[in-house]
Amino acid sequence: MGKKILTFLRKPYLFIGFLALSIILAAVSAASGTCIYKPSGGIATGSRIGPGNINYFDVSSDGHIALNVKIGDMDGFICDADIASGRIADMIGEDVLSGYCHASSRYNVVMGENGDIWLHYVSWINNDAAINSEGILKIGADNRTVTMVGGISYSDAYDPPTREPRLTAFSHAGGALTFAYSDLEKASFYRIEDETGAQVITGEYIPDEDHFVVNVIPVSGGFLVVLSDGTVLRMGYEGGEGEVIYSSENGYAAISDTDTVCCAAELDGKLYVTAGCENDTLYILENGELKPAADIPLDDYDAVKVKRLVSAGGKLYLGLGNRIAVYDGSSVTPLDTAFEMPFFNALMSLLPLISLILAGIGIVFFVVFAIVSKHGLLFKQLLFMVPAMIVICVLICRQEGTEILETYLDQQISSISAVCDLCAGHLDGESIGEMLESGKWSAEQYVEIRDALLDEIGYNRGFWSDIYDIRLCVPDESDMALIFADTKKISKPFTEPDVSIDIATLDEYIVDDVSGMSVFESLEESGTFDMLFFGNTVDTVVAVEPIYDANDEICAYLVVSIDDFVFRAIQLDTISIILMAMVPYMIVLVLIISLICVAISIRIRKATRTVIKIADGDLTARIKNSSGDELGEICRQVNTMASNLEVIFDEKDKNEQFYYKFVPEKFRELLGKDKITDLALGDAESHEFSVLFCDIRSFSINSEMLTAKENFEFVNVIYGIAGPIIREYGGFVDKYIGDAVMALFESPDAAVEAGIKIYHSIVLDPFAAQRLNVRDINIGVGIHTGIARIGIVGEEERLSGTVISDTVNLSSRLESLTKIYHTAMIVSKDTIDRMKDPDSLNKRYIGMVQVAGVNDVTPLYEILDCLGDEEREKRTATKDDFKEAVRLFHLGRRAEAAEQLRKIQSTGKADHVVDMYCEYIEHLSEEDKGNVFRFVRK
Repeated sequence: MGKKILTFLRKPYLFIGFLALSIILAAVSAASGTCIYKPSGGIATGSRIGPGNINYFDVSSDGHIALNVKIGDMDGFICDADIASGRIADMIGEDVLSGYCHASSRYNVVMGENGDIWLHYVSWINNDAAINSEGILKIGADNRTVTMVGGISYSDAYDPPTREPRLTAFSHAGGALTFAYSDLEKASFYRIEDETGAQVITGEYIPDEDHFVVNVIPVSGGFLVVLSDGTVLRMGYEGGEGEVIYSSENGYAAISDTDTVCCAAELDGKLYVTAGCENDTLYILENGELKPAADIPLDDYDAVKVKRLVSAGGKLYLGLGNRIAVYDGSSVTPLDTAFEMPFFNALMSLLPLISLILAGIGIVFFVVFAIVSKHGLLFKQLLFMVPAMIVICVLICRQEGTEILETYLDQQISSISAVCDLCAGHLDGESIGEMLESGKWSAEQYVEIRDALLDEIGYNRGFWSDIYDIRLCVPDESDMALIFADTKKISKPFTEPDVSIDIATLDEYIVDDVSGMSVFESLEESGTFDMLFFGNTVDTVVAVEPIYDANDEICAYLVVSIDDFVFRAIQLDTISIILMAMVPYMIVLVLIISLICVAISIRIRKATRTVIKIADGDLTARIKNSSGDELGEICRQVNTMASNLEVIFDEKDKNEQFYYKFVPEKFRELLGKDKITDLALGDAESHEFSVLFCDIRSFSINSEMLTAKENFEFVNVIYGIAGPIIREYGGFVDKYIGDAVMALFESPDAAVEAGIKIYHSIVLDPFAAQRLNVRDINIGVGIHTGIARIGIVGEEERLSGTVISDTVNLSSRLESLTKIYHTAMIVSKDTIDRMKDPDSLNKRYIGMVQVAGVNDVTPLYEILDCLGDEEREKRTATKDDFKEAVRLFHLGRRAEAAEQLRKIQSTGKADHVVDMYCEYIEHLSEEDKGNVFRFVRK
C-alpha cells in the first residue's frame, strides 16, 4: 500500500491539476467581477449583508436599496438589493470600482429613478488625513458601466477638508442628482442631470457673521440648512435666505444636551426629524415645534445615533449606525432581515476563495511530489531553501519592524508632546474659561478656536502634521469631557457623545509638573475612545494638556492623538522597506546557491554517468576529478571501487568459466538457475534427452604402450575433436569417462548428426591418426532417447552434475554393442522414431536385442552414413535382404532366416553382422525358444 501511495504521489498531474483548476476559477471570478469576502454568515462567504454591516444606504420608490456595506474588516462594498425579498440582486465587483476609488474611500450611495446607483467617494492626500478631492460616480443599471460625472477638487484650497468630506445631502428626484457642499462659511447646492451628466451650481447660502453652517439635509424640493444656533432654514435648490421652520432653544452654543435638528425626511406630507445629542426620539417638525412620533430603540446598539433618514414607498428608513430601522407610522422597528445573495451568485463569490484553497492544495501536493520524487539536487535545494529564506525574512522583518516601530514610537512621544505644548501655548485659557463660564459663545469665537487648532497642524497637509488629530474637550456636569472643537469633526460641537472622554481617565494621566502635560501610550476603554494593541506595539499615542482659566482651574483639555492607522502604515512601510532591501540580497543569494548547486550537480551527474557505466558492466569507466573536497574524495573512492570491481569480476568470470568446464552451463539452464552458484545438492529436473556414448576402441592395449602423459595427451586429442562437435550440434558433454564420452542432446536429429561427424572426424580423417601418432584409430557410438533425471549429486563438500536413468544405461550398452557388431554407430528405434526426418539417414535394421541389465527388448539400427564409401555401399546393397532375414528370425522361422543369410554370404557382400546372425542361429538348440539376441554381460 505504501509503495502505491508513493507511486501515486510521484505523479506531477496532481499539483498541476489543482493549480490549473485554481487559475481557471480565479479567471472566471475575475471575469464575473466577484471578489474575496471574509465570512459574515449566510449561504456562503460574503453572501450575507446586515443587519450590522451597513455604512450608508438609500431606498428607491420600488423597494430597491443601495448599500455601502462593511464585509469582514473592509468597508465600501456596494450592493443592489431588494428589501421585500431580502435578496441581493448584485454585488458591484472591485474590478468595476477599483480604478476610481478604493473601498475605504466610498461614502454616500443614492438610488436613481431608472436603477442607476450614484456613489460619492473621496481622494486623500496623506494617510487618509487631508482630502484632495471628492468625486461622484454613476453606476449603470447593469452594475458594470461606471461614469465619472462630478465632484470638487481641493488641491488649490488653503483649508481642505480634514478627515471628513464636505459634500453631503445627496438625493435623487426629477431625473437629477442633487447634493450640497457645506463648510462653516457657506453651503453651495449642486445638480447633475441624468441625461446630460453635467454638474451645475443651482444656488448657495452664506450665513451672517454671528452664525455658521453646521449641517445640510436633503428634503423634497430643496434642503434644510442647520445653523450654529440651532436655527433650521428651508430653502429650494436655488438657495437664498430661506424660510425659518425651527429655532432651537439651546442650539450648539450650550454645554449641555441640545435640541438641534440632525436628520430629516418627509413622509406623507410630514417632516420627520431627529434632534439632540441622545438622538433617541423620532419627531415630527410642525409649526416650529418638535412633536415626538416614536421612540428609537438605541439601547441594543450601544447608543449609536441616527445618522440618516430616508423616505420611500410609504415608509421611513432610519440609519442607526451600521443598521437600518423602519418607521411604519406608529413605531420604529430595527430591520433584522439579512440581505443574501442568490445561491449561484454566492457560489460565484466563493470562486476566488475556492481557487486559493485549490492552489494551496496544489502547492502541498507539489511539495510532497518534490520530496518523494527523484528530481535533481538543484530543484530540491531551491524547494527547501526559498521557503526557509522567506521564513527568515519574515522573522527579520517582524523583529526589525518592531524595533524600528518602537524607535518611531519614542520619537512620536517626544514630537506629540511638543505639538501638544505648542498648541496649548497658542490658546487663551482665560478667554476660553470666560466663554465656557458664560455658557454661550458666538460663531466668531468658535471659528477662531477651530482655526487656531487647524493652523497649528497646517490642515493635516504637511509631511510632519498629517498624522495628528487635536480636540479641545470641555468638562460637563456629568464628568464627561465633551468635544468642542476637533480637527477631525469640526462641524458639530457637543454633538458627538459617543467619542467623549471620561474626565477621571484624563485626570489620571495629568501630572503635577511645570507644564502639567501628560503623554500616555495606553488608555482603558472609555466610550469609544479606545487604545488599540497588537503584539507588544501600541497603536495610538495620546498627549493631554490641561487648559487653565483666570482662576488657575482646569476649564478644558487639549488632547493631541495619532490615529492607529498611522502606526499600522508605519509598520507596513517599515516591513516593505526591509523586504525591498532584502529581496535583492535574497535573489543574489539564491543565484549564488543555485550556481553552487549547478556546479555540484554537474559533478554529481558526471559521477552518476560513470557509476551507471560501471553498473552496466563497463568496469573500465573512471571519473575524471582532481578536486580535494568531499565530492572529489567520493569520486576517487568510486574509481577505486571500479578498479577493485574490475579485478573481482575478472576473477569471477574466470572462475565461472572454469566452473562451466566442470559443470556444463546447460546444466544450470535445465535446472532453472540464474547463476551457477545457485546450484545446490539435490537440485533435479526430468527431461527427454538423446544420450550419446562414444568409446575409443582398443584403448587399453594402446595405453599399455604409452606413458601416463602420452595417455592423457591421447584421450585429450580425441576429446578435443568430439567436444566442439557436440557443442556445435547443441549438445553438451556430461562427463568424460576414461576413454569414453557421454553427451546429452535435446534433439535426436542433432545427436545422430553429431555422432556421424564425430566418427568421420576421428576414424575417417587421417589427420586425426597422425595427431595421435598411430596408424589408425576406431571408435564406437551408441545413442538412445528417453526420459532422464538431470541433477546435482554428491555431498556438501563435493558436488557433481550427472544424469541418472535407464536411458543412460541403454545408451552405454548400445555403444558396447558396436564392438560386438563391428559397427560404427548403433541407434535405438526410440531415437529413430523421435527424429524429424529419419528417412534422410542411410540406416540398417539389425534386429531386437536384450542387453544386460535391461528387461525390455530394444530394436536397433546401424547408421551406415558413418562408414567409408566402400563399406557403406556393400552394406547398403544387402540391407533389405538382411532385414528380411532378421524378420524371419524374430518370427521363429530360423531355417528360412539362415537360408536368407547364407544367400547374402554367397554374394560376397556379407559383413560381421551377417556372419554373427548365421553363427547365432546355428548354435541355437531346439529347446531354446528365444528369437532375439540376448547379452548377459555388459
